[in-house]
Amino acid sequence: MAGLAANNPARIERKETIAQLRLLGKSMQEIAKELDITKGTVWKDLQDEHVKQILEAGTKALIRQVPQAVHNYETFLKSEDENIKYKASKDLLEGTSIFPGKVQNQYITNIYQQHNTTVVSPVVLKAMAGFLDNTVEEAEIAE
Repeated sequence: MAGLAANNPARIERKETIAQLRLLGKSMQEIAKELDITKGTVWKDLQDEHVKQILEAGTKALIRQVPQAVHNYETFLKSEDENIKYKASKDLLEGTSIFPGKVQNQYITNIYQQHNTTVVSPVVLKAMAGFLDNTVEEAEIAE
């Protein structure tokens, strides 16, 4: 698909597919292999403003699910099965990029690095503090 015009429907569809695969946590190399394109093409398409908007909207939608995931996480933590407890913890923290995974979420990274006041759930703040050098101390805790 190299050399497609910017407004070519196939190119637009490829970029949207790349964004969706990235939201699913796939690496640039995995995306390139799956779509039979170069890693450079994936990187270039990820720089596109439309793709960035898709990624931002998708990330925000995932972040909105964190309270429900935390509830589920708390439920699984009460399980007698240690494997369920471990998997629930790992999946939640990797899925929100609080715990490093294949793809670090830029939204979460920005929360870590901000010096201005950020409203953060106490549960998320506690989890973040455990994986950082406690730079989130300045964040305002949401009630």
